[in-house]
Amino acid sequence: MEKEEPKIKTIILPGYSLHNKDWAEEIASELKLNHQILVHNWTHWDGGNFSLKSELGKILEEIKDEKVNILAKSVGVYVALNLIPKIPSQAK
Repeated sequence: MEKEEPKIKTIILPGYSLHNKDWAEEIASELKLNHQILVHNWTHWDGGNFSLKSELGKILEEIKDEKVNILAKSVGVYVALNLIPKIPSQAK
């Protein structure tokens, strides 16, 4: 019996300003991967306030227990550096 490959996702953590949403969506559309690609939408883009704790919670809900590739830019790098220690066995 073959071992089942673990599910994997790629999450894109854009920069802080709203124009980075377009950048992230363009990157997502250009990636040719055989798994789900998520663009994380920051809460402050919809009128809320940026909160590292809140954003980490949203990201953890998005990735669940799956393996994850992380692409990050600007504040996304900051978030990724705080995310990876929470999911060391999931980060690829």
